[in-house]
Amino acid sequence: MQQRAYYLKPSRRRASRSSQIFEATFGPLKKYSTHPYVLLSPHNVTELVLGQKLQSLGVRVQRPHRVVGRKQNEEDCPVTDVSFKDGQIVRARYIIGADGARSTIRTITGIGFSDPEGPNLGNHVLTQMASADVTFEPEPVYLSTIEGHINIIISSDGFLMLTPFDNHFNSELTRDGKPVTKFIFRIISAVPVKNGDPPHAPPKEYI
Repeated sequence: MQQRAYYLKPSRRRASRSSQIFEATFGPLKKYSTHPYVLLSPHNVTELVLGQKLQSLGVRVQRPHRVVGRKQNEEDCPVTDVSFKDGQIVRARYIIGADGARSTIRTITGIGFSDPEGPNLGNHVLTQMASADVTFEPEPVYLSTIEGHINIIISSDGFLMLTPFDNHFNSELTRDGKPVTKFIFRIISAVPVKNGDPPHAPPKEYI
């Protein structure tokens, strides 16, 4: 597979999408690796594989549960009582805040977050993003030329990535159970801060 990146070339009159920054070819890695290619795997598929492995090891994964509070256990100091939105309380010796940029765990624990790039990063073009898995009607006529490529357009005002997943993950990416034979594309786009927060589940019109 090859990976290509494109950018919007600054111009007083218009921006050009035809200028190529680089093309990364992985073929030369054949003599060093049995996998000289880019591997694209949707996040939910990665979670599925990890969940199955944990289950095989006897580890129980509980979801979906939303943490709303924590406090030190009154009888056992090294233990923390973690409260969930549904009223459930779990006793834990370790809590890992791996819940994203707006971490609930970090917030309720009082762990501060200081960005090394400074306070002005809040208006950066990559401050907030929206993503969606989509199909096109009709399908692009140039599918054969973009298969296996990550296409990126970058400018000082925005960011757009288009990644084709082919047909390999159609069953995992389709929620309504209806079979899909079309190519599924993942779109990731920057959302300007002035446009407000992107919706949790963007509708088709928003995308």
